[in-house]
Amino acid sequence: MSYGATPHEALRFPASSFSGNPGLCGPPLPIMCPQYPLNSSILIFIASGAALFLLLFLLLLGLLYFLTSRSKLHSPTSASAVDSYLRFSWKSLQQATSGFGHANILGVGGSATVYKGQLPNGRMISIKVLRKGDHTLLYTDDVQNQFFTELEVLGKLRHRNLVRILGYCFNMRDTMAIILDFMPMGSLDALLHNNRALNIPQLHCPKMDWDARFRILHGIAEGLAYLHHEYDGKRCVIHGDLKPGNVLLDAEMEAHIVDFGLARMVRATNTTSMPTPSRQRVLSNGHWWSFGYTAPECAQQGVVSRKADVFSVGVIMLEVLTGERPSSTKLEEGQTLADWVGEALAREVIDTVVDVELKEGNCIIKWKEEIGVTLKLACRCTSYNPFDRPNIHQVLALLKNLASSDSTQNPHVQVPSLHNEDESWLLIFDTP
Repeated sequence: MSYGATPHEALRFPASSFSGNPGLCGPPLPIMCPQYPLNSSILIFIASGAALFLLLFLLLLGLLYFLTSRSKLHSPTSASAVDSYLRFSWKSLQQATSGFGHANILGVGGSATVYKGQLPNGRMISIKVLRKGDHTLLYTDDVQNQFFTELEVLGKLRHRNLVRILGYCFNMRDTMAIILDFMPMGSLDALLHNNRALNIPQLHCPKMDWDARFRILHGIAEGLAYLHHEYDGKRCVIHGDLKPGNVLLDAEMEAHIVDFGLARMVRATNTTSMPTPSRQRVLSNGHWWSFGYTAPECAQQGVVSRKADVFSVGVIMLEVLTGERPSSTKLEEGQTLADWVGEALAREVIDTVVDVELKEGNCIIKWKEEIGVTLKLACRCTSYNPFDRPNIHQVLALLKNLASSDSTQNPHVQVPSLHNEDESWLLIFDTP
């Protein structure tokens, strides 16, 4: 006697062929086989397995997308911005700098150390080596972003007052360096303050008289005017970290703006401004926030703009003419460099704030009017309200006017007022 469902081949036989087998069911018999429901534990097991498989599949897709996007972002071989640069090996840079010896250090910043080096063909170069994060052997994502931003931005810029990139060194996450044109006079910061804290041998440099300082300020304004207004007419470049340490000087004391790691290339409008992509990175990390040079709206609201760059230029102008940093011990608590200079201008005693080298000989007497105009311009550039600051074209217009005039012979040199209600400021410049 058989039990269970009839086999498929049974369909060829009549039902009578299976008489005497009450245990059979299914065609061709009129007795249907009973339906047994699946065990609930089996259903739960199947459902859980399917959900786990789906989750693992989605995680795998996410991981592949993450790795692909990172490789596109951080791989110099896939970035058109660096295709035209010469790629240096770390070994060749070690040879050029005598093993990155202490004597080859040109300057030390918050995020990088700059060395001088010499290639086998005798050419001198500057090597900016980005510093790793504290207590880590790897570069952080922020440092990597800074590295590729600088390569990308500078690769699209061409101006005599902007430093030129020659090449780079990149080895995944443990080596990042940018090779620049060598600037024999070093940074403006080192020239102004002759900082011997690191016992760095100082390069021979000419006397910092009015002509030398004015030439430097004019070069900075020329370079920034190109970034803000003359790049391509549709976009502008906001530097975001202008300070004396980011201005290098060539053998002729011509200024060259450097360090575009925080630069932003945005669509140019009359009121171009934008939030920083990572406010915490720029403002809370001491390696990126330059005390005293950052505009109030950037420090308080995380907004960068062309007027924020103008603020930084104003502070640089004050520092160049006074020889004092924004953190000078001569300042009272809560007092800014602009406040200190503004008080001297109001009392008409600018000789009390200008750098000692500008007082030698008859320099302060011969150029007092020009120095006073430039100091007032600098104070206006550092106005708290960005709308009260001139744009860089206006700054450049006044500097060019000073360069072509001698106040001792030209009584029509106009001095901008520090007060907004005075309309003399509007007479100096063209309409924005």
